[in-house]
Amino acid sequence: MTKRAGPSRPASTGRRVRSAGPSRRGGLDEHTGLPTREAFLAALARAIKSGTGTLVFVGLDDFQHINDFLGHLSGNQVLRGVAERLQQLAGSDAVVARLTGVEFALLMPRLVTEDDGSVFAERVLHELQREAIKLDDAFEVDIPASIGLARYPSDGVEPSQIMRHADLALAQARLSQTPRYQFFRRALSDNAARLRLIKLELRHALERNQLRVFYQPKVDLKTRRITGMEALLRWQHPEHAMISPGEFIPVAERTGLISPISDWMMREACTQTRAWRDAGIADLRLAVNLSTVQFRRQSVIASVTSILEDTGLAPEMLEVEVTESVLVSDDTMVMDTFRWFKELGIPIAIDDFGTGYSSLSYLMRFPASTVKIDASFIKNLHLNGDGATITRSIIKLAHSLGMHVVAEGVERDQHVDFLLDHECDIGQGYLFSRPIPAPEFEALLARASHAGSA
Repeated sequence: MTKRAGPSRPASTGRRVRSAGPSRRGGLDEHTGLPTREAFLAALARAIKSGTGTLVFVGLDDFQHINDFLGHLSGNQVLRGVAERLQQLAGSDAVVARLTGVEFALLMPRLVTEDDGSVFAERVLHELQREAIKLDDAFEVDIPASIGLARYPSDGVEPSQIMRHADLALAQARLSQTPRYQFFRRALSDNAARLRLIKLELRHALERNQLRVFYQPKVDLKTRRITGMEALLRWQHPEHAMISPGEFIPVAERTGLISPISDWMMREACTQTRAWRDAGIADLRLAVNLSTVQFRRQSVIASVTSILEDTGLAPEMLEVEVTESVLVSDDTMVMDTFRWFKELGIPIAIDDFGTGYSSLSYLMRFPASTVKIDASFIKNLHLNGDGATITRSIIKLAHSLGMHVVAEGVERDQHVDFLLDHECDIGQGYLFSRPIPAPEFEALLARASHAGSA
């Protein structure tokens, strides 16, 4: 969005879009004069019966900023401008409709092949951004968009099915940096079905005893002794095997389940760590990752305090790991939580360092004691590429601030050699062990103890 001075030109010189007035008349949208969803579905049903073609979904990106900054009247003016351009681009034999606030549907019988669809999608994206929409004498608005395409009847023989498939393609396009358009693929439907499964069953995973805590050792690179471990959450589904935390943790964050799940995991891990200590098996520091959502909630302090009191684990034996995204927010709640952890004696580690908003100022402002170098920089250390340069810099930076350094993703002896040469403190990765359940981790500790005493 840019501000202009001087007179503005008309919003477009194409065919005018009729206004339906204050309510929908004859199946037309009140703001753009385009057919509504109901009218469009009827047209799509007729098109599927009569031949082949492509359904194109166009979604406007960041539209909320327009409403927030310029108001809803200006937002409606932008929608009318977009509607005019889409009608001009689609042609007389197409049907253009407004489905929701920021999504339009184009029924394109002339787009028979995927190549046809690609050419049209690129043209739409170009034309929407070629010239900003003029609102008044002061403002013009750029229109970034994403496009999802589904072909009929190959991608669906029912209107609702082909609409759902085009919507899945649009969602995928919004996740992509380039290109900003995507065709429907069967894998998208499979992924959507799996996501629905996770949303439905995650709520019951805890009460049905399906969640597991795995442990991955942290190893002193000089002595090769296990000095600690990170607790990692796993979901053992009875029908769908092991579900990756990368799949269900984002769902837990969006649905509000992250707090009870994370509290359960921390309590379970602290209980196990104290049990190993009491049994004389090991006295190790436990690392637990707190998501950004959990770290910002007001009850996190009370939860951690309660867990430590109930399990009897000393605060200094629990290390809290947070990602760089927590640092960037720099809000009062985050700063208060950091200070509270420090006062209680709980160490803080910055996880995945180097992948986000790495900055000396962040490390100086937040009282963290450890930096964890992301595995993406470690995996190519033996090739001496960019990862090596970044790794050296992070180690030097952290040590200059009196912080310990943990390297994640250590998989080769060459990685250890490099890290030792540059005085990295701790290694974590498959070279030492994958994340494993508590009984296997206990056996790993026994073997390490036996090897150390031999």
